Amino acid sequence: MVLMAVYFLIGVSTGFAQDMLPAAVVQIVPCVLNEGYAVQDAVRVARSLRRDENSPNAAFIREPLFLDPAFSERYDLVAALYYPSFSELISRREANQASTAPRPEPRTRLRDVMACNFAASTIRLSRAIPETDGFTGGDTLMTVRYCELEEGRDLSDAFEFVQSIATAYRAENSNLLMQVTTPRLGNRIGRPAGRRLRVNTVASTSTAMAERLDLSRNGFNALQGLTSPMRCSVPALWRTYATFRRGN
Repeated sequence: MVLMAVYFLIGVSTGFAQDMLPAAVVQIVPCVLNEGYAVQDAVRVARSLRRDENSPNAAFIREPLFLDPAFSERYDLVAALYYPSFSELISRREANQASTAPRPEPRTRLRDVMACNFAASTIRLSRAIPETDGFTGGDTLMTVRYCELEEGRDLSDAFEFVQSIATAYRAENSNLLMQVTTPRLGNRIGRPAGRRLRVNTVASTSTAMAERLDLSRNGFNALQGLTSPMRCSVPALWRTYATFRRGN
């Protein structure tokens, strides 16, 4: 199956519209660890996979730490595979399928460690908030809020709102990467299109995430003076492991 190796694994002003960066195309694939293996085994094997021009631009394994148990009862982790566009995603997939070149297998294959449910995978568009810090290390913590837009609001409202939150935190010397992601392909049947989104906050280090969380514990309110265009869940906490970045 394609990627069974999991290659780790408007209504706004013109000025604001220009702030919305082009979206990355991200495939999210839920996976289950095979008996006797841990997340660290999956990370190790994913990092050892051979890469080529048809690999994704970046790949991550994400381990749930504090999350709705409905996910943890079915899966152990997700793979997140980043492409610059749908054209690149499709052309790279087709090139992999058409290739007849032999592919040497590592001693331990990813499918020996984990089983991934590609039928349950989704494609999301991910837009980073400008001027926030990136994540360049081996692993870190990230939070995910699951949100639904209020009636009459759209993605640009959500992006502007999250951008304002990032600005408030930046004033407190906390400039973590923030992303607004929306489903594009593979959304659950019956869910309304255009209303659901996620807000990711990815720290440069685990310590930076702890400092961000402590700001709220100490009384800082990034929402002060803002009107939210959406309803969001309490954030889920994940550990994300970088398994491949193009150019590294």
